[in-house]
Amino acid sequence: MSEPWLLSEDESISDCVVPSDDPWEFPVCAECGQAAYRVLHVAVSGIVKRKVPLCGRHFIIACLRVPELNKFTRAGKSG
Repeated sequence: MSEPWLLSEDESISDCVVPSDDPWEFPVCAECGQAAYRVLHVAVSGIVKRKVPLCGRHFIIACLRVPELNKFTRAGKSG
């Protein structure tokens, strides 16, 4: 598994959002293809370079391995 949420040295997580309600834009998990629970915005120098949708299970795994995610609340907002 590639773990697309892993960050390189120059990357940071700028935001963690709830997926869009628009069915045409509803993302699926980058790892398993299930419906996304959260979408991580990965940035370099404050500019979002990629978005990583994750299902609930893979979001929890990412939170356990990337301490930077702990600054976001369950609603996806910085807390």
